[in-house]
Amino acid sequence: MNTNKYITGVLLIGLLFMIGCSKLDWWNGNNGTLTNQNLPFVSSSVDSTSDTSITATITIKDGGNPVVFSQGVCWGTSPNPTVISNDTIPDTTKNTTFTIAIKGLKQKTTYYLRGYARNSKGVGYSTQITITTPAHSQYRFGDTLGGGIIFYIDTTGLHGLVCDTANLFYKSPPDSLGNFTIVDSFPWSVSNRNNIYLNNGTAIGTEASNTLSILVTFDSLNSPGYDTLNLPNIAASICRSSHNKDTSWYLPSIDALNLMYKNLAARGFGNFTAGNYWSSSDYLYNGRVYAWAQYFGNGNQYYFNQSLPLYVRAVKRF
Repeated sequence: MNTNKYITGVLLIGLLFMIGCSKLDWWNGNNGTLTNQNLPFVSSSVDSTSDTSITATITIKDGGNPVVFSQGVCWGTSPNPTVISNDTIPDTTKNTTFTIAIKGLKQKTTYYLRGYARNSKGVGYSTQITITTPAHSQYRFGDTLGGGIIFYIDTTGLHGLVCDTANLFYKSPPDSLGNFTIVDSFPWSVSNRNNIYLNNGTAIGTEASNTLSILVTFDSLNSPGYDTLNLPNIAASICRSSHNKDTSWYLPSIDALNLMYKNLAARGFGNFTAGNYWSSSDYLYNGRVYAWAQYFGNGNQYYFNQSLPLYVRAVKRF
């Protein structure tokens, strides 16, 4: 038996099989199912959650052929909601990206939602999102509390996160003529930048440990007692030195920063600049270390060289 010819034949048959399948079906990586390629591809994300409402953004990525003639969100208290068996809220904007608010919900209840888009071939769904509404809270996004602005409320309704009411800045010592400089943007690190990976967390709740690891690693040479900083030269240390020695303020994680944008800046709260803000989350890519930031002009997230000076807002738990 000619082994080489046999192997070549098997590979060729496999290749032809994959090509044949690709004409009819495609693999939907979002939900792990084999899907007719002519169905719309839909993605969804949750922008904010309160004790009575969920606001979701839906994006249709390939709704051009065949054309989408209806779209919206379906939701309910049972998993995998559909347009047939569950409540739906249609969208009439006909935009490929649209936002829908689901209102009148119960507190402390788990809801499931999926964006949908329908064309002549059927209905395409996004990956399911599972959200538990918090307990009723006396707090609301945009309220001021403890020297900050509320942008996150946890499921108890009693605790959450506030951020600074303005961008942090540093006034340099005056020169011989009495002149000084206002510095309002800061690097993420100053020594061994892009070489040391801290593996800082991205989730809400990692802000304190992230900030501490940055300070110990990159700022200890400037101030061995990092709670009493003399030179606020990096984003993490300006968070600690700008609140009258209150060391419970931290550089936000990238998830916290995202909620800061969605629940405050996108709603007109907080007087944010349309620029990039540092998070405390770093990122390893191709052997180099970067840090995550978010652009508050449109909410896009990017990773940057750690030496780049960006805006900073600290956060504190209440």
